[in-house]
Amino acid sequence: MTPAQQNLYWREWQACSKARKERGLAATDANRHQLHVEALGMDRSMKDLTQRQFDRVLAKFRSFSRPADLNAQMRAEDQDGHRHQAALEEISELAHEAGIKGGIDGVSRYFKRWLGGKAVETLDFAKLKQVSGILRRRLKQMPPPPTSDATQSPSNDNPDPY
Repeated sequence: MTPAQQNLYWREWQACSKARKERGLAATDANRHQLHVEALGMDRSMKDLTQRQFDRVLAKFRSFSRPADLNAQMRAEDQDGHRHQAALEEISELAHEAGIKGGIDGVSRYFKRWLGGKAVETLDFAKLKQVSGILRRRLKQMPPPPTSDATQSPSNDNPDPY
């Protein structure tokens, strides 16, 4: 987890803890771990959570701290979709920079052998990040585009009279 995610986790737990206490429920470390079990089906240290698990735990915390705000809970549950879409957009931009035509379909054709014929948009987030990393490395290996100075012809402002 990043420091920002850890901070978010503890802020959400504090809000959840406060709401639990206001309802007369316990808010101990053991209760926090019990909420992990309810959200994930198992107890897991907050430092070992995957992105998806982190989202589920946040949604569980928010079900106590913001019970009337279903949007906050649903947003936490839908983060996978947002991450997946952002990764596809990043791949599309990198492909354009690398000269791969056809957007995401072009990337699917470019990586056809590696992907086993699958379309890029069907890949999970981890595979999308691999595709993104490959495209980034390929971009670094490409020669830089010519500068505007190199493409201009020499100036004839002072032609040689002889």
